[in-house]
Amino acid sequence: MSVLKNHFEEIMSSGYSVSLYTRFQDQNIYQVRIKSLTDPNHSNHKEFDFERFGAKKIVDRDVRSIIELPADFSTVQRGIPGPWHERLPHIRIDSIPGATGAEVHSEYFFPIERAYEAIMAVESFRERIDPLVYTTEIRTIEADEFWLSPCYKQRSMAIHFTWKQDVKNVMQLLSVMEEKLKPLKARPHWGKLFTFTHEYLESVYEKLPRFRQLLIKYDPHGKFRNEFLDKYIFGKKEERAKI
Repeated sequence: MSVLKNHFEEIMSSGYSVSLYTRFQDQNIYQVRIKSLTDPNHSNHKEFDFERFGAKKIVDRDVRSIIELPADFSTVQRGIPGPWHERLPHIRIDSIPGATGAEVHSEYFFPIERAYEAIMAVESFRERIDPLVYTTEIRTIEADEFWLSPCYKQRSMAIHFTWKQDVKNVMQLLSVMEEKLKPLKARPHWGKLFTFTHEYLESVYEKLPRFRQLLIKYDPHGKFRNEFLDKYIFGKKEERAKI
């Protein structure tokens, strides 16, 4: 994992999509997946030299990101080209996603220039993470222009956690870990577990106040609101109008 300090951008730019897998044990990245654009004959494919970073290419079998599980449900690997919808996903469309289909998830997005700091901040919780996690994926995402996107006007590095179905202990860990991630301007994935407050979210999602104004304008009686929106967008500061 130490090679990421000086080579993070180089490694993460080695393909169209690059994923690093770790459980944050022994500062070890146990799997790297590189997905690249190529022509039908595979003639323009260029190999990235990962051996200089101590990695070894697997050529004789497909593998699962959760190494304890068989690769039966994984999309084809080993440099075999195919259509995007059969290569960009990690798991086949006709299979069970994740570990068992009953796991829970978290994901945090950081400015890409804070990537290594964020990885090391999470790594400091390795002893608490290990018994709760199946795997963790590190990836990068281009900036976009969507107001509530975690990548709004920000090239980002994301750390995704696939947690075991132990929500109570996961949430306890997140509440502590997020305190260390706040100075790094972590933005949570809206559809996954987090404990950040409305006030913090408003500090990192700069368009959140404007989005709230639009909700009030076009849904003044809150017909399309729910508890999640009340808590994280409105901060429970407004009384819900009776409909």
